Amino acid sequence: METRTRRILVRLGTMAVGLLLIVAGALVSAWPVNVRALAVVVGMLVYLTAIARTFERMLPDQRRYMPLRAETEEFLNRVRELNQVVLAARSSGLQRDAYTEPIIQQMHDIVDRLPTLAGRDMQHSGEEEREGQVH
Repeated sequence: METRTRRILVRLGTMAVGLLLIVAGALVSAWPVNVRALAVVVGMLVYLTAIARTFERMLPDQRRYMPLRAETEEFLNRVRELNQVVLAARSSGLQRDAYTEPIIQQMHDIVDRLPTLAGRDMQHSGEEEREGQVH
């Protein structure tokens, strides 16, 4: 089962258990009052845990290909930086090419590295470098 599906099922199950405890505490009159109150309080805590997604810390991270993800995030940071530089140059009347060229070169460098990072997960992040070395 996919990690995302597992997370959704755990969240929905947690919410259902919380709601069941709340409803049972409110409706089951055969229970003593203190048990009913405890069921409602515990149900509310379980339900709030599901809403706040606190339980997700116990589940594994769904991202598997972290080197590629990190490089992609770095590329997005360069895109944001490029936009800020262009906006600053436009507002100050400066030539933007002098400021954008280094950023664009960094973006090209990142794009050049992406194919080597594709398909690498954290367990296999260094295999290609070791395979290419002369022993």
